[in-house]
Amino acid sequence: MELGLCIIPTSLEATVEVAELAERGGIGWLGICDSPYLYAEPHACMQAAARATSAIRIGTFVTNPVTRHWTVQAAGFRALEELAPGRGFLGIAAGDSAVHSVGLEPASPAALEEYVARVREHGPDGLEVMTAAGGPRSARRAATYADHLVLGQGASEGAISFLASLAAEARAEAAAAPPELALWAFMLLGLADGEAEVEATRGDIAAAVVAYSRQAFDFTFEGKAVPEDLQEPLRRLYEQYSFEEHSTPGESRNARLLRGEGGPDLGSFLFERFALVGEPEAVAERLRAVLDSTGLQRIFLSAISADPVTLTRLLVDRLVPRLDQRSNSVATTKGV
Repeated sequence: MELGLCIIPTSLEATVEVAELAERGGIGWLGICDSPYLYAEPHACMQAAARATSAIRIGTFVTNPVTRHWTVQAAGFRALEELAPGRGFLGIAAGDSAVHSVGLEPASPAALEEYVARVREHGPDGLEVMTAAGGPRSARRAATYADHLVLGQGASEGAISFLASLAAEARAEAAAAPPELALWAFMLLGLADGEAEVEATRGDIAAAVVAYSRQAFDFTFEGKAVPEDLQEPLRRLYEQYSFEEHSTPGESRNARLLRGEGGPDLGSFLFERFALVGEPEAVAERLRAVLDSTGLQRIFLSAISADPVTLTRLLVDRLVPRLDQRSNSVATTKGV
């Protein structure tokens, strides 16, 4: 098993503390969200985290081709390479909150591929690319050039299998692509110190659950294992989505929309599909079950929380020890 952790960079201080904790706990990858209208500058946070650590991989998770020009991106990764040789990675997708929050549109799969090629050409040698994809078209395209592919369909065995099979076909057809492609799952993480805090923890990440589901389902429900009776409530939910409060921890417009549009059935479905919530020991069991059911051995966990440092400490001190320690290496594991 290989673990990654991504965070919203609210401050340099919190980013550094999370990075230090994550490395101490044997987590191999740290991703920094790139949404500059809403959060702190990711490359500054990545450099601060690199200075404070010695082995953990550090990169964007995720950036986009729209709001950050490829020359700026490549230069940022060249600087990171000086600070942390061989540890940087480019985590990227078409664009979501960073794009919509300033009135722009996500990049097409073709534009995303071209952007990655330019960053690879002008960035540090050997920069690994991790592309996040939630739909058939984006997964097929990304599989032809990425080193890592994050299958953004939560815990759905059927949807993950569908995207993985499309990626494998596309990879095989791309003569220039290396034979190995590392596949990752992605889940939101909410950890409670005790049973009495579980419900409050669910509330803390409710908006993030809406955000992740919108990224996964917004363009099409095809091949995504969404019950038919929930599709119309989801459409209404996404029509009213507020990018101004994207993934805001705690009470927010998007959290209220989740309660109002779909009621308990929709909330239960989205939490089960996209989040790991509970006491660390129980979450460790479910995490293993998710990976077993999807057939994946790599997972990025999203620490979107009002207190990411405490969440990371619970992850490192209580959840990770319940997992197989031999699999939580900071070394890169390639291949499927």
